[in-house]
Amino acid sequence: MKNRFNRIFIGLLALFTVVFTTGLGCISPDANPFIKQTISSNFSVILLPDTQYYTKYYPEIYLKQTRWIADNRDSLNIKFVVHLGDITQDNSLVQWQVADKAHQILDRAGIPYSLIPGNHDMTGDGFGQKRDTVFFNRYFGPERFAGKTWYGGHLDPGNENNYSFFNGGDLKFMVIGLEFAPTQAALEWANEIIRQFRDHHVIVVTHCYLAKSPAGATGAGGYQKNCAEKYHPDGSEGDTVWEKLVRQHRNIFMVLSGHVHDVEHRARIGNAGNPIHEILTDYQSEYPEGDIDKPKSGNGWLRILQFFPEENRMDVRPHSVIGEKRFYVISNYDPNPLHGDHTYSICYPMAKPAP
Repeated sequence: MKNRFNRIFIGLLALFTVVFTTGLGCISPDANPFIKQTISSNFSVILLPDTQYYTKYYPEIYLKQTRWIADNRDSLNIKFVVHLGDITQDNSLVQWQVADKAHQILDRAGIPYSLIPGNHDMTGDGFGQKRDTVFFNRYFGPERFAGKTWYGGHLDPGNENNYSFFNGGDLKFMVIGLEFAPTQAALEWANEIIRQFRDHHVIVVTHCYLAKSPAGATGAGGYQKNCAEKYHPDGSEGDTVWEKLVRQHRNIFMVLSGHVHDVEHRARIGNAGNPIHEILTDYQSEYPEGDIDKPKSGNGWLRILQFFPEENRMDVRPHSVIGEKRFYVISNYDPNPLHGDHTYSICYPMAKPAP
């Protein structure tokens, strides 16, 4: 009974931290008796959302994105880059060659990164019920990452499910990437990997997870329900990933996804009372300068996650590498990049996870 009360109390405290401190400044390092603080410098993680239209129509924008990351590595103290899936539009050889060229820039700069396949990376049109990852593994298979000290490993035989590491000062992080509509085997594998690294803060990445919300109600849409139903009958929906994986581990603090043409942020509480932030980022519906007569682009938008460990804070903000100043798909989100749909702060106690 006492343990149950403690879990409830800690869960309520975490929920207070997630919800009621937004915009008011996060809990100070000395104010929370449940966390042991570490001191580390500020650092950043970059999100690359759905690059599929770049590989098909605007390859130069994909290259600009990775060049921008390399050029700003020191100024932003970039520790890791996360691709959210749908690397290509048609799963074609020429589009994978574009992606390969873009990520060679990160390779040469020595910047750690991870990728996971989206539905368009498994089929020719994104809608076939099959898992064809031949090209994904040809260009981003385990061999590409062999010998990288930050690369942890993968679920055999390919790299569709993988994990990597990075450090932010004294803090240890693991990024575990899961295939589109992950299978039961992938979820079981991920559970085991996370149990092996209890002292790491864990970010889970999977392409299809959160659903679109009504305008002005970010996070209210819940989980995407057609990941497996529409594409892969043997896979998992967003709520299944939450139930069977995400909520089970006290050191998971974030889930990143794309797929849905929208931006969302949802704060939830795991079984151990730990706050978990679910973030959807997908700007692929943006037309060049709003011109609907041109193919959709994405307008070079990526997402910057800036961590401020001494303040227990993470800032989320968008950036366009082609200098775009506004968004055009206003049915999905606000046109102003500074609006809370796109730019906000998250309170999160950045200490070593409890065992």
